[in-house]
Amino acid sequence: MVPTDNIRSRQRGFSLIEVAILMVVAGLLSVSILQGQRVIDNARVRAVMRQQDHVEAAFLAFQDRYRALPGDYRSAVDNIPQVTASGNGNGLVEHETGTLVGATGTPFEAVLVWHHLSQSGMLNGEYPFNPNNISRSVPTNLWGGYINIAYDNYYGDPSAAPISRHTLKTGNNVPVRVLFEIDQKIDDGQALTGRFQFSNFVWAGAAPPAPGLAGECASTAGVWKAVIDNPPTNCGGASVL
Repeated sequence: MVPTDNIRSRQRGFSLIEVAILMVVAGLLSVSILQGQRVIDNARVRAVMRQQDHVEAAFLAFQDRYRALPGDYRSAVDNIPQVTASGNGNGLVEHETGTLVGATGTPFEAVLVWHHLSQSGMLNGEYPFNPNNISRSVPTNLWGGYINIAYDNYYGDPSAAPISRHTLKTGNNVPVRVLFEIDQKIDDGQALTGRFQFSNFVWAGAAPPAPGLAGECASTAGVWKAVIDNPPTNCGGASVL
């Protein structure tokens, strides 16, 4: 026969002290998880900003040296070793203006820009010009979206038909929280105004949904959808150059 004291010992529940300890441990774990996620998010924000800064610096340095825009430089083949194509020299990095074998004979300058920057030593990496092979010709962001420099209006609210300008796009697949943090750090925190804005530009894959569409990255009022449940992850941004 099992002693009564042993049975009571086995049946007793957690004491208040034990429950309190478990709650403290659970709280500490939750805080650690949140802090870990915050560290990861901050690292991603810094990585995107660093990539954008490097590209913009290379773009400006190229202009300073050659007095022309990368991708558009008419004398690139003559003056930059191993460059295989030049632009048309009209002062615009054109997008969707034909390919090297197109009817116009005009190089696809929004792809060619990376070839000029890399071969001139302004930008790290090798980007051989091939308008039919984006995967080798254009750098990507952390999430595999292709970034872009071009003279177009793929920024802000598409329904408002922004005027065309030279912009540097992050590419698609960027979580909206990352874009929101970048906008707060370098601009006005609004998705449709300022130097850094929403962009629905895409080279490949799904385009980020514009304001007013299902799953929008920013509202028509310019508010990044970063503080809602399940914030969108296929978004993009553009810096006006």
